[in-house]
Amino acid sequence: MMKDKTRKYAKMFSKAMKKLGRSDYKRLEHVFYQRYNAHLNSEMYQKYRKNYPSIGTDKVYLGITFAQIMLKLGYSMDEAIEAWGTYIMADKLRMVEGIIRLTDFFGKGYRLCGNWLDKDKKTRDQDGSVLYESYHYNDRELEYKIHTCAYVKLFEHYHIRKFCKAFCNNDLCMCVLHRSAKFIRYSDKVDGDYCHDKLINLSR
Repeated sequence: MMKDKTRKYAKMFSKAMKKLGRSDYKRLEHVFYQRYNAHLNSEMYQKYRKNYPSIGTDKVYLGITFAQIMLKLGYSMDEAIEAWGTYIMADKLRMVEGIIRLTDFFGKGYRLCGNWLDKDKKTRDQDGSVLYESYHYNDRELEYKIHTCAYVKLFEHYHIRKFCKAFCNNDLCMCVLHRSAKFIRYSDKVDGDYCHDKLINLSR
């Protein structure tokens, strides 16, 4: 099962490299496969998969492997983050943004995104992968400050802390809200002491 997933991720990486204009994309597919497999057998991977099931360890290591190889190929961290968003996450984010735009049009954006964030918080509470300094949610707004994040710690372990932004930025799809709600990111954990977000209900 994991071998199938490793092959799938390796092909995703290969396609991304091809779209990036690299002629050696086939070779890089094998490079990715070998490195990802090595991660699967590492103590850190096993620890995170066991202790923090909510973070989706397999996909996080897709990002780690992606960043490591791109940096080794001579790309900058900013280029790696941009390539991830453009070639790996673009389709998924377009789909999510489409759902948010539709519900926002019908005045339900705050309810949808608020419920998403609240459900995510409850899931994080179960394994402690994300620890909140403060959190409140009512019919007017949802606001939280996160002081500890297992994602950031894992990327920091591999000396690629900044690449965690590629995962943090997924939440920014809520910035398409404009009729029923407004999403504000004051700071993220990669750059500061807290991840501080607010979702304001505009449809009351």
